[in-house]
Amino acid sequence: METNEPIKKRCSKCGEEKELGEFGKNKFNKDGLQFLCKPCRYLYSQELSQKETVKKYKKNNKEKLYLRGKQFFQVNREIINEKRKINYLKNKNERLKVAKKWRENNKEKVRTSKKRYAKKHSEEIKIKKQQRHQIQFKNITEAYISLNMKIPISQLKQLPPEIIEAKRKLILLHRAIKNNEEITESLLNINLKF
Repeated sequence: METNEPIKKRCSKCGEEKELGEFGKNKFNKDGLQFLCKPCRYLYSQELSQKETVKKYKKNNKEKLYLRGKQFFQVNREIINEKRKINYLKNKNERLKVAKKWRENNKEKVRTSKKRYAKKHSEEIKIKKQQRHQIQFKNITEAYISLNMKIPISQLKQLPPEIIEAKRKLILLHRAIKNNEEITESLLNINLKF
């Protein structure tokens, strides 16, 4: 006779019976799980890290520990990155709030970091800026037209589409004349019907 009760395991520190999900993995144990439940394991690792011998070991073996961690990351890069993505998506709003608060509290650090980035990547930034400008130059947006006509976008949207399109063609015609470019038939064909 089978029961639907979940399989449990007793923690060797707190002595409580808990579900298997409450225990970390350990491939060297018969059942593949840690002897301690996750909360007890956390407390144990906190206590251990406070001991002088551990502190001394970490201090004397910084390079060795750094290389071990780096090697572990290289071997498990995909798994670690996937876990980071999942964790980020689970806690996205909290992470964004914390990041915003940090930026507000560290405005000087943010400013110097941005300056350092701009100095290091000045050519890339310049190229991207030119590309953005070319796209905006080719695609004359409603925002640009409203700026050119000196009216708010809300008023521009109330105008007939023919007037907006005519203004767009006039801007392109003006640019073509200014840059001594060939004026196409489509630019000269402005139809306004009222």
